[in-house]
Amino acid sequence: MTEDTQRQLEAFALDTSTLHLADGSRLQIVSVERVVPGKRLVCRGVWNNQHVYVKIFVGEEAWRY
Repeated sequence: MTEDTQRQLEAFALDTSTLHLADGSRLQIVSVERVVPGKRLVCRGVWNNQHVYVKIFVGEEAWRY
């Protein structure tokens, strides 16, 4: 993971590139592809040994998704 990716994650209060999901699996963030300030991150990552794109919703409206 690059320093730029780490800074972008920290801006969204994510202090690690590994997210532990509710089902017990883990998502490893490889890079941040797009940032929508105050709303979401679009990231490239690895989940269950598959390369994926994932949207991480943040902020007051995140519960809707």
